[in-house]
Amino acid sequence: MAGDGAVSGQRLPKRKTEFQYVIEALKEQWGSMVAMMLMFIGTIGLGMLLQPFYNQSDDLRAFGKEGASQGRWILLELVMIFAFTAAIIWLAKKKKEWIIKIGILIILWFALVYSTVPLAHLILAPDMDPEPFVYSDRVEEGSDFVIHLGATGYMMYEVAPLLNETGEALLNSDNISLYSHSLNAITASGYWNWSVDLATAEHTLRITDQADAFVVSAGQDLWLLDRSGQQMHNDSCLRATSPAGCTLSFNHSVGGERNYTYTITDESRLIRFDPFGKGNLTNPVKDAQWKLPLMMDFRDGQLVSKKVAEGRMLLVSTKYASLIIIPEQTSGEMVPGRDIPVDHVEEVWNHSLSGEEVFTAAEWGISPWAQDNLSSQSGNEMMLVLGTSAGDVLSWNFNLTEDLVEAEGRMKMADNDAVDGPIHALRLGDYGDGGWNELFIAGGDTLYLFHGKSLTDYMHIDLQNSPDAIQIIPNDDGVFVSWHADGNWSGGQLNDEMLIRDGLQLDPTSTYTGLLVAT
Repeated sequence: MAGDGAVSGQRLPKRKTEFQYVIEALKEQWGSMVAMMLMFIGTIGLGMLLQPFYNQSDDLRAFGKEGASQGRWILLELVMIFAFTAAIIWLAKKKKEWIIKIGILIILWFALVYSTVPLAHLILAPDMDPEPFVYSDRVEEGSDFVIHLGATGYMMYEVAPLLNETGEALLNSDNISLYSHSLNAITASGYWNWSVDLATAEHTLRITDQADAFVVSAGQDLWLLDRSGQQMHNDSCLRATSPAGCTLSFNHSVGGERNYTYTITDESRLIRFDPFGKGNLTNPVKDAQWKLPLMMDFRDGQLVSKKVAEGRMLLVSTKYASLIIIPEQTSGEMVPGRDIPVDHVEEVWNHSLSGEEVFTAAEWGISPWAQDNLSSQSGNEMMLVLGTSAGDVLSWNFNLTEDLVEAEGRMKMADNDAVDGPIHALRLGDYGDGGWNELFIAGGDTLYLFHGKSLTDYMHIDLQNSPDAIQIIPNDDGVFVSWHADGNWSGGQLNDEMLIRDGLQLDPTSTYTGLLVAT
């Protein structure tokens, strides 16, 4: 009985709660749990550290730049996981453990390589970033850019008040101050200057570029200059256009016999002057006239006015671009009692913008995708490149011999963020004097170089002001690139060391070190 009493008097141990069991388990496993947490943190940190190396090229991504988000590749990953698992199970059943071991070792080696090679570059590789662009001395001209003249020449436009010897303003017969309007050109053969005195400080001169001449329009008057700037002829616009004035003018030989003057007015019409000088302000005489598209309005400025071939004019305003056939046949009878043209000018091609978007830059030159290099060009691989206020870059290929115009589908710079907008200036130029054109674009606050037939983005130069022109002078080291903004030229030498590296850049020493460590 005593033994029974002793047993009954003993206190039974208290049962542990579930929380206590959890605490004891945590005490036993905290080391491994912390290690696993640190492993995950370390892996994520290592990935962030190595990410810049893998950002060099989309070729390092498993399925390309955007492939990882596409359902077909995700499905392929899932299928490959199942296939790999099935292969391991099959090899195990066949007692082929040695194959499994070799495969795992190879996989681990590749995994290490993907870490050790980038780490070796991070520690050992020299700086492989592009060298900074070095600016040369700025040239202050205080004039406006007009047009490019060939590959390296250009024309500038300056307006300055006319003063007498005592510094007072010179006046015309109507007691209005006079201003000197000067065109200054730098060409492959030298420099020339031409000027005219007008009673306005506004930049009213409009220049049409022709193969053998320049035609300068200024509302009431026009002048014909040869390619060296010598004035050959001047005429009164109002003798044919009154009460409107000349907006743009050009010359054309009709039938190869007689040279006629044509002009575009603010009324969206094309007028041909009487070749014998008939007409005056009060009794204007038109040899012929034709209707132009209403959107072809040059009152807000011209981007292109160029006679690109015999009988063909390329015209680009802020909203409308067109290649027109210069009419030679006298237009039909005008509406009785009204000075309104009946016939329309025939267009080979046109392109217009809608809404608030406008053309802000234009370039005419040899296509970057031309079959023949620049020294072998026949003139049938021309391209018109247009930039817009929305940041889009559009282009068309022109075969002027056959009057064929086709949109260039390889110019993939519209409706995307390839270039910051708006587009300020465009230039086709030969980087490195290699015989093929590249595309230079000033957009937003950056100057870009798109190189080769793939138009690879090779250069970014920060711009302080919005340029209205880009000038390219090729040389063996690259190009001397300059841009015109606010009346001043800025720029410098651009060489290969300043270009953005394309694709994966590997340093040999770092690569071999990483491979050795992984092995």
